[in-house]
Amino acid sequence: MGSLGSLQIALLVIGLLLPLYSLPAQIGLGIGLASTGEDIKKAGGELEDVLQKDVKSLTYGDLSGEVGFYGKIGFKKGLGGPRIAADVSYVYFQNSQIKLTALSIGQGTEISATFEVGTSLIPISLGLEYALSIPILRPYAGAYPVYTFVNRTFTHIGGTRIASVENQSAGENEFGLGFEGGAEFAFINNLTITLSGRFTVANMFTADNDEGTLGLLQLGASIWFGDIIGNEKREEGESVESPSLQLNEDN
Repeated sequence: MGSLGSLQIALLVIGLLLPLYSLPAQIGLGIGLASTGEDIKKAGGELEDVLQKDVKSLTYGDLSGEVGFYGKIGFKKGLGGPRIAADVSYVYFQNSQIKLTALSIGQGTEISATFEVGTSLIPISLGLEYALSIPILRPYAGAYPVYTFVNRTFTHIGGTRIASVENQSAGENEFGLGFEGGAEFAFINNLTITLSGRFTVANMFTADNDEGTLGLLQLGASIWFGDIIGNEKREEGESVESPSLQLNEDN
């Protein structure tokens, strides 16, 4: 495709997006707690990848249910009912211990070691939401495709020292689907406080056949600047009041 064709496509995309520019929007910041589901299966599998050995068995302490923290920044664009919602989060889990017992098929040697596993996730989502247009308190729900950058750090702290695992990083990025519900409290014009919960099946579309579900639960609060539904209601109110004002002027 030539430069002229690329320019035409770019202009077409800009033309399609321009109507969205005039629609009301919100930008927000949030914090909260996060927890994972069968996360240990991923940790064990990724440690096996770091070892780069033919491992017969892995035993380890359960890392599922670990509680971490997250922060996020988001953007929402109203569509007159539904709305586009996008956000980026940084999720951090404190180090947890994992004990490895491995049998190398080639040499028949048994290895036992303990590692600290540090985990951080960066989920990026873009989806659709719908909120009930109720004054002050507005329930809402949404669904979002989510791409998650996964990073793990394995640090040897005891047992057999393995040369290939010494402050090594690992992680397999995932693509999945998230679902969120919550309530928006709009006490002040152009300012909304939101309480929300989101569950993401992070590897819904990228899981291997023998891989468990990598679930991520996020519970938190956020503050949003700009009132999508409030702006729309004020515009509707102006259009309704104008005929009566005109009638009074005629009388």
